[in-house]
Amino acid sequence: MISLVRLLGIFIFAILVGAQEEADPGASQADEKWVSQKIETSSRNIQVPRELWVRIKESLKNDGVKAEVIDNFSIYPTSVQVELIGEEGDEALRDNKNYQLLLVDGGGTLDLFEYINGKGAFRIRVVANLVDEGPVHLLYVSHSPGRKMDDAQWGNGCGNIFDLSQVMSQISGEKGMLVTTSKRHYMHLMAGIYVFYQIVGDQLFLGYVRLTDSRYPQFSCSADSN
Repeated sequence: MISLVRLLGIFIFAILVGAQEEADPGASQADEKWVSQKIETSSRNIQVPRELWVRIKESLKNDGVKAEVIDNFSIYPTSVQVELIGEEGDEALRDNKNYQLLLVDGGGTLDLFEYINGKGAFRIRVVANLVDEGPVHLLYVSHSPGRKMDDAQWGNGCGNIFDLSQVMSQISGEKGMLVTTSKRHYMHLMAGIYVFYQIVGDQLFLGYVRLTDSRYPQFSCSADSN
């Protein structure tokens, strides 16, 4: 026979579970706003331009990595995740959803035309799957031709390389980078290759993503200029 105390305990537990279930719809609705996709790529053998290798090895040397490690490390491809997050009141992203896109096997190209079909502001967040050991570096190779718009320079020029390691939080932080579809601002600001890397022991963890939008080739550098 179940005692009164145990019966009351079961009753109270049922009330608490019911209250929790009533509070869950908001969380489930938030989850429904997200679409997660795993994007298979063919980047098992990562091809890194010579100039990038020079920059990578220089930064490792500055980190105090021994010369014998820099000259003989093995490459370990790591995944890169891109998040596209809509801003409240705007409908820039397809179906008014947020997207969590995982590029495996070292990364690859992400064509934004599949996810951006409206107007307004949204955020782009790019994060590499790296371990919590030692400095993490981020190099950016611009694929955005520089052009004058509204008395300001938009784009960083074709093939120019920038070290974003010190400002990585602006693109990899919790909120990501705020951009807009107006005048293809997101293309001028973000088009290009993002290379994340980190040395652990004698292994170089390396992942990259190339952001582009095939609808607007005029806002992106040709392959020959990169």
